[in-house]
Amino acid sequence: MGLTVQFDNPSTMPCQLSGFPTVRLLDATGEVMAAAADGGGFLTGTREPVQVVVIPPGDGAIFVIEWSDVSEAPCPGGVRLGVTLPGATSEVTFPARSTNGVVVAPCETGMVVSPILARS
Repeated sequence: MGLTVQFDNPSTMPCQLSGFPTVRLLDATGEVMAAAADGGGFLTGTREPVQVVVIPPGDGAIFVIEWSDVSEAPCPGGVRLGVTLPGATSEVTFPARSTNGVVVAPCETGMVVSPILARS
């Protein structure tokens, strides 16, 4: 399973990011259920290289969270995702589900996250 997270640069100046975001899956009380490992490519078999992404004002970038939901028993779903972008000091949280209702519910293999990527 995978979830593409998009974010925008609302400022009037370009910014640049490089590296991996820190991603944590949180339960209803805010406790950490799982943390994503750097890497990506779990679903595609292709790891994206780390690159410097320049984000113009009003534009954005993405990263991808991947996990396996294959298990003999249902995998527990998270309630929120906590994300800290590379170089940032504060975490932003948002619901741990896609716009079409897919809940982030990693099984034993956990989660992996891609580096920051240019939005195409």
